[in-house]
Amino acid sequence: MRKRAKIHVENVDDVKIHAIPAEEYIFDLENNIDGLVICSNALDHTPEWAFVLSNISLYMKTGAYLLMNTFLNYPMANPAGHYNITHNPNQFYRLLESMGFEIVFEHINKPDDKQPRWYTLYTNLVARKK
Repeated sequence: MRKRAKIHVENVDDVKIHAIPAEEYIFDLENNIDGLVICSNALDHTPEWAFVLSNISLYMKTGAYLLMNTFLNYPMANPAGHYNITHNPNQFYRLLESMGFEIVFEHINKPDDKQPRWYTLYTNLVARKK
């Protein structure tokens, strides 16, 4: 059962800002976003990243877009405040598809032998809610 989040909302030219942890579900947003959700360099900063993705999916109406960039894994010891999502980008994309997204664009930065050992797997993507 999802718990109701305490919400702080400000209106700025018809834009609502919700300043709460992304893991907390906002009932008022369910099936309410019809434009664009931007998740930039944030998903790998929570151990509950799958809940964040699930919440985003539930908030979005059919046809809305998700613009995301995130590190998927850290081959060396995880830097403080970072979490591995997956070593296989296709698994991540399949998860998004199972949540009702169609991948419109994706780009993967993969480490190779010429890059520093700390270099990580990173994705940029655009997905549309089906």
